[in-house]
Amino acid sequence: MAKAHILVLPLSYQGHVAPLMELSHRLVDHGFEVTFVNTTEAHHAQVVGVRQAAGIHLASISDGLEGDEDRKDMGKVIDSYSRHMPRDLERLIAEMEAAGRPKVKWLLCDVYMWWCIDVAKNLGIRVAAVWSAAAACLAFGLKIPKLTEDGIIDNKGLPKRDETFELAPGIPLPHTSQLPWINVGAAQPSIFDLSSCIDRLTALTDIVVCNCFCEVEAGAFKLLTNHLFRRSKEFRSSD
Repeated sequence: MAKAHILVLPLSYQGHVAPLMELSHRLVDHGFEVTFVNTTEAHHAQVVGVRQAAGIHLASISDGLEGDEDRKDMGKVIDSYSRHMPRDLERLIAEMEAAGRPKVKWLLCDVYMWWCIDVAKNLGIRVAAVWSAAAACLAFGLKIPKLTEDGIIDNKGLPKRDETFELAPGIPLPHTSQLPWINVGAAQPSIFDLSSCIDRLTALTDIVVCNCFCEVEAGAFKLLTNHLFRRSKEFRSSD
C-alpha cells in the first residue's frame, strides 16, 4: 500500500518549528512520507544540519522578503507570507508531483499560516492545522469576543482590568497580564489580530491538532470539543 504524502508547513518563529518537526518524525515512524517546508534558506539550512538523517524530505520557499529586511517584525513577515508564499507553495507541490513524488494528500500547517488553507483546498488537499502552544492558549483566542464583551480587554486586546478571571471551568484562573498576546513587544497587534481569527480559520480545516494531552488540560479540551473533534479524519493512504 502506498504511503500517504503529508506536507508540513511551520511558522518560522521560535516555538513553532520544533513541535512540527517532532510531529513529522512521529508521522515518519508510522509509515507516512513527509515533506517539511521552511520559509527561508537560512532556516532551512539550520534544520538540515540538525535533522539531516531523519528520513524527512526538506524543501524551502521564499518568504518574499529581501535578505536585509527585518524578520523580527511579525506583522511585516505575515503580510509578506500571505502575498508571496501561496504562489510558491502551489509551484512546489506541482514540481514534486512532476518529479514523481506521491501526490500530497494532507497539508499539516501552523494555525498562523492561514493563507495556505485556500491553496490546499483549491488543489483538493485536506488540511490539519497545528496549534503548537498549550490548549488553554487556543481557548483564549476563541474567547476573544467574550473577553471583549465582558470588558476584560479592549478591541486591541489590551487589558482593561488588573485582575484574575475565569476563562472556563477547570482552567486555572489567568490574570489579565498573562494573556497570550501580551508582553510580546511590537508584535502584540499582529499576534492579537491572528488570535482573533482563530475561530474562523480552524473552521476551514479538517483537523485541529493541539500540542498537549487531554489529561493535562482537561478543562481546556472540554471547552474546545467542537473545534478539535468536530470531524473524524485520518491520515490514511485511502484518503
